Amino acid sequence: MKDVEKYIIKKLKPIIRGVREDMFGLCMHIVVGLPSNDKTIVYSVIEPIFRKWPHFSGSILYPIPDVCSGDPSDAFNNTFDMYTGEYGKLRLELAQFMIDNLEERLNART
Repeated sequence: MKDVEKYIIKKLKPIIRGVREDMFGLCMHIVVGLPSNDKTIVYSVIEPIFRKWPHFSGSILYPIPDVCSGDPSDAFNNTFDMYTGEYGKLRLELAQFMIDNLEERLNART
């Protein structure tokens, strides 16, 4: 599991630094190019972290809450730049939350 956690951190850190595809959400940045089996493993690691995040929308598919309508799928499907405005701020906050959580787990094992 350590390798998966390190892989996820490696994929999330550039997003925080602004190196990202603005139309992709966090999951797409993490799993793009992975075989289906590996995607399943990644999701098994990140989904519990979503649930711990204080702003979790309640939807595993759309973990970022919609600050306007309240429907997280609307926010995701109607946003062209996932990293601007309040919605984007929350996405970056979740990315950092995920990094912190995964690093804490890795450090606890060493």
